[in-house]
Amino acid sequence: MQTVYWQHINVLWALLLVPILYIVLGISVWQNRQFTRQVNPITQRHLLAGASSGQAIVRAILISLLYSVVVLLIAHPKKLVPFGTQQVQNKLLVYVLDVSRSMDGTDVLPTRLLAAKKAIETIRSQVVPQAEALVVFAGNAVVQMPPSTDASALPLYLNAVQTADMPLQGTNIAAALQQALQISEPYTNMGRAIILLSDGENHEPGLPAVMDSMMQAQIPIVGLGFGTAEGATLAGTVTDASGAAVVSKLSAATLEQVAKQSNGMYRQVLDSTSLQPCVQFLQNSAWVTKQTKVTTWASWQRALAKCCLLIVFIWLLVPWLNKRFFVSFLGMISALGTFAQNGQTAYQLAQKGFQKQSIVAYENVAKTDSSFETSYNLGTMYLQAKNYTAAQKTLLTASKISPQQFAVWYNAGLAFAGNKQWQQAAACFQKSILIQSNHIEARENLQWVLKQLQNNPPPKPQNSPPALPNAVPAAKVLAYEQEAAKQKKVPANSSKVLEKGW
Repeated sequence: MQTVYWQHINVLWALLLVPILYIVLGISVWQNRQFTRQVNPITQRHLLAGASSGQAIVRAILISLLYSVVVLLIAHPKKLVPFGTQQVQNKLLVYVLDVSRSMDGTDVLPTRLLAAKKAIETIRSQVVPQAEALVVFAGNAVVQMPPSTDASALPLYLNAVQTADMPLQGTNIAAALQQALQISEPYTNMGRAIILLSDGENHEPGLPAVMDSMMQAQIPIVGLGFGTAEGATLAGTVTDASGAAVVSKLSAATLEQVAKQSNGMYRQVLDSTSLQPCVQFLQNSAWVTKQTKVTTWASWQRALAKCCLLIVFIWLLVPWLNKRFFVSFLGMISALGTFAQNGQTAYQLAQKGFQKQSIVAYENVAKTDSSFETSYNLGTMYLQAKNYTAAQKTLLTASKISPQQFAVWYNAGLAFAGNKQWQQAAACFQKSILIQSNHIEARENLQWVLKQLQNNPPPKPQNSPPALPNAVPAAKVLAYEQEAAKQKKVPANSSKVLEKGW
């Protein structure tokens, strides 16, 4: 799977000029050394007064870096990054079509087979599956079209199907369902369903074993019966042992059985209206809902632009740089690299569920970095570990750095509520609602905290603790929330919301 995308990938050819620049730089350095060997030192000092070979090399390196970054900016790279998860309704429909000679019966006009083909077209036009497959069967089963996302492919295969194409006649529903199950097995990330279109006559054993596998795979079967109880006389050479023409009738029992066992549904199809319950089942049923990871393309333009500015800034400083500065600068870069690695390690540990190790890693990062991101992430990890006191302290530190962040006030409210400090919790939730007024969980939590505050009023200690920054008295918070509830009809509390966290 492609993880990096270049919007203008041909621009990257311009990077081939960078080696040429370094070749020119190498030739220049070699020429300077040859010059210094041939000219006496006194003459060199007069000719090269104010010149610095070290600065020239640094400038050349900066030029190459700036040129490379500008080329990358123009190429506009994007990286595929995870964005979370969401529920999607991806459908794979496997049509299992009976093409035995009995499907030529005319008790359903124009014939049972043509009516079945029309039913498939109706279903796929209204359900709109993401992938489709076609299995045809008579005495044996054949995969006519494997699962495909090409919507134009199925009509081509479907129109070519005829009852005369199957050399082995009969009706082997078990073999057909087995083939449908096999081709749908790799698509567990999609909602799978099998549409069985037949007159229900089953002449072969083995169906119970196949249905056991079908139930384990949790694939519903929608059985569509074509034919009538009166039946239809089959034209041509289809006769019984006495030489009389065979009358084929609809046998709904088999279709009803497989549909019921697989939590699907069965309908006898006489016209297009008979299909509507099946269409609604395929559109609305829970079998199509799957949890899938969502990704997005993150642009690197901002980071590359910052690199350009940094290179230009260093360029302007070159005349004042000396050897000692370069040693210090390289040391700083190394320290920054170590810090970034520690921050990334802490994040990865948190993602993998190693809570204690992640807290230790974030604490190490916090010793050298006091940014909002570090304080917020460490406070959130404390909150998840139910270390509410540490979470309060760290999240309040983060709120001082960036006081307009909804999440830091919301999580601080959860931390105070965890310690049953209801007044401070109410003030934090109030802050979060002022920033993001439509957050329902924050409002529910505030109502629940206010209820706790009414039932358990805070004591009056001799030496009261320092107030929360911008704390709001409980009476004012209660009055505000009652007014907001009248206007927006906020639902009453649920203490369960408090345990969700941010």
